[in-house]
Amino acid sequence: RLRETAAEFGDQRIYASHHSIMFARKACYLFVRPKRTHLELCVFLGRPIKSARVKKPTPVSKTKFANIVRIVHRDEVEAPITEWMREAYDFAEPKR
Repeated sequence: RLRETAAEFGDQRIYASHHSIMFARKACYLFVRPKRTHLELCVFLGRPIKSARVKKPTPVSKTKFANIVRIVHRDEVEAPITEWMREAYDFAEPKR
């Protein structure tokens, strides 16, 4: 369901890397890492997300934060998670 949602956003690369599924435009804007009991969704945004759904946001560069979201059931893939995914897709827009 995550892949279907992200694929609707537009032109991007979706590929497997090590133990993750990466979603990238020019650079990776989110990835999904399967765990035994849940999926770990990492969304790269220009801001930390303040939500109970997000584990501690971690700065990964001067402009990007890695926001980790734990997903247990496919029905959880709805707003606000899909909105964060779309925001990350837009944030990763290649510079022209």
